[in-house]
Amino acid sequence: MSSTSSSEPGFAVFADIFRRADKNDDGEISLEEFRVFFRDGVLTAEEIDALFHAIDTDKNLSVDCTELSNFFRGHWGKVQPLFGAIEGVNKTIADVLNGIAASYDTSDHVSQFTTRFLLREIVSQFDSIQSPIVSAHQTLFERTLAAKPAPARSSEFAVADATTERGRRVKNQQSTQALADGNSHALQAQVDRLAALLGRLEGKVAVTAISEEDTDTDTVAIVLFKRDFVVLPDKIDNFRKSLQTYHASSSEEEGFLHFYTRHSPSKSQFTLYEIWDSDKATAGHFAGRNFRHFQRANIEALAAPETSTRIELPASWWVSA
Repeated sequence: MSSTSSSEPGFAVFADIFRRADKNDDGEISLEEFRVFFRDGVLTAEEIDALFHAIDTDKNLSVDCTELSNFFRGHWGKVQPLFGAIEGVNKTIADVLNGIAASYDTSDHVSQFTTRFLLREIVSQFDSIQSPIVSAHQTLFERTLAAKPAPARSSEFAVADATTERGRRVKNQQSTQALADGNSHALQAQVDRLAALLGRLEGKVAVTAISEEDTDTDTVAIVLFKRDFVVLPDKIDNFRKSLQTYHASSSEEEGFLHFYTRHSPSKSQFTLYEIWDSDKATAGHFAGRNFRHFQRANIEALAAPETSTRIELPASWWVSA
């Protein structure tokens, strides 16, 4: 295994990636930790495992920071200059914020105002810089997903930066509340029906006497994801807050139909049902900032990797339920 100097451009970024992936802080990334952190909604479970073993060059069933860095450095492509720039920006930000912290309280009100204003503008500039990167990532995600065989896409579901402006949150909360007030009983019935069907499918129970509908036009399907999270007892409150933010932001996304959450206190388990109106909607959701933020925010809160199941149902079935 070749060594990588911590002074080389980009190494600090990979050290941060490694730290977040190494959930139990034991200095190495296990196969399970790798699956949770690196699966992306496109690669199958088998492809993710093969990738892990390719990175694990010393074949000890774990990945260290040097192996991780060496692997991605071998696939820099066109992004290498960005990683060097990120390191420089991170250092500059730390220096600037430390300077502000040391002088802000003793500054006059005009200096304090200008400091706050300029920091706000810096945030706006960073948002502008991030926007084309997010768009490029989403485009590449959708293009790759569309090129994958349908069975491969169906067998793998990835588990993650939500917009934090107060006005958007208030709008999300109002929208969610209005939906709950106006349609809670009908939606609950539909979700329970979907959950029951999913439970039968998961248990491989033979379903008989199914009503059959012949049609040449109803080819549109809604998509249901059932996601199970086993949460560490001391992280439940944090997980709930993260889930609420995720729900509120997702409810504003195109194609969103409904969320429903169940909590089993005895098992510290949350089950989330996500219902979307099409594969296109789910592809956009998986590639979005909100989904990624939720995924990343909960890595340290989970006692075990998230599990999930996906099924498609006729769109008319949802509407008529």
